[in-house]
Amino acid sequence: MAQLKQEKTSLRSDNARLSSERKDALKLLDKCVTAKEEMEKDLFEKFAAVLNDKKSKIRQLKELVSEAAAAEPVQGNKLPDSTNPSKEKSKGKTNRQEESDDDTDIEKMESEDVGYVQL
Repeated sequence: MAQLKQEKTSLRSDNARLSSERKDALKLLDKCVTAKEEMEKDLFEKFAAVLNDKKSKIRQLKELVSEAAAAEPVQGNKLPDSTNPSKEKSKGKTNRQEESDDDTDIEKMESEDVGYVQL
């Protein structure tokens, strides 16, 4: 009988210890999840800024090409076929090209990103 009481006491102390460890692990998990979400948000904001800069640079370069093409008849200079926009075999803008004309903001990208899951 005494052995059973001792075993019961031992099991209760083990249970209390394990319960405490579980609570600590859950707290640590919550901290890690919060840190991960903050890191993702920061990374996403930086990505959006870089993407907008790249789109702006592409627009500037397209304007330069257009200006060069418009100046071509006046100057008599001819652009090589590979850089001449009039020689492109384009049948209109694709959806991807149309989207590249718009600035990207975080809210728009989050709503379009199907793989993005919030915890």
